[in-house]
Amino acid sequence: MKKTVLVTGCNGFIGSAFVRFVKEKYHIIGIDKTPGAFPKTGNGLFYQGDICDTELLQRVFAEHTIDAVLHTAAEKSLLQCQNDPERAYRTNYLATEYLYALARRAGAQMVFLSSDQVFPGTTANSAEDAPVQAINYYGELKIKAEKLLRANPNAAICRTALVFGRIPEEQLAYFDSIKAQRELAVQGYIIQQTRYCLAHRKEIVLPRDEFVSPTDVELLARQLDAVLEKQACGILHCCGKGRISRYEMGQLIAQHYGLDPGTICPEGPENKLRPKDVSLNCTRTERLLGFDFPTFEESLRAY
Repeated sequence: MKKTVLVTGCNGFIGSAFVRFVKEKYHIIGIDKTPGAFPKTGNGLFYQGDICDTELLQRVFAEHTIDAVLHTAAEKSLLQCQNDPERAYRTNYLATEYLYALARRAGAQMVFLSSDQVFPGTTANSAEDAPVQAINYYGELKIKAEKLLRANPNAAICRTALVFGRIPEEQLAYFDSIKAQRELAVQGYIIQQTRYCLAHRKEIVLPRDEFVSPTDVELLARQLDAVLEKQACGILHCCGKGRISRYEMGQLIAQHYGLDPGTICPEGPENKLRPKDVSLNCTRTERLLGFDFPTFEESLRAY
């Protein structure tokens, strides 16, 4: 009998990639504010609504036997969280708290998507047990949610980092509207936006002093599936392997597509909300999940 997995944010960048990856393996119950592609897949049931809607969440759990919850829905913009903290608190913490209570009551495994933004950016290659201290409100809320979940042996906290990948069809029109911008509008579009700007000799800002552990969204889908399958718990670093600057990423993208990297700008306006070095050590998580994670350069070969 197939496991039933509730996926919040099922039409988002991460949620939709996970659904595509496991569509034959699990029975998926999806929740998202927008319909997106999920209803077309035929691999489960879709509820259109906001995760802050407690009545909706109650109804989903009343109507289905949920075996696991993959909670990807959130306000992901650092600036939006900073500018509207009340809304961010409702969406990124209170909704998580309520969903977690329902999952516990149902005896369901809880898999929570956290972030490299829990770290202050002062230390390279932070391990799963490294001290956390956010410099932005988004990261503060992730830390608060992590603290809530850490005491539960049936909960997994999956920190990820700069998730990139193929743009879902329903997001292509938006990408088309921002692809020529000088700065990255969406972190996940870094390959496509860099490629477009370099091909059209337009400047793109990719700082040389911001370090990350970029994560292919298809790798992340595989990692999350392994977390569910192994019923892993605690803090995991579900990311790509290695430490790389955004500037170095741009250089590799240029090399991969045979483009001149000359319009990559290694310095831009200071972003006080973004930590300088949020590279993650994923050795423990690799060992726990049982497979090697690729570097950005290795993942790039598939594009």
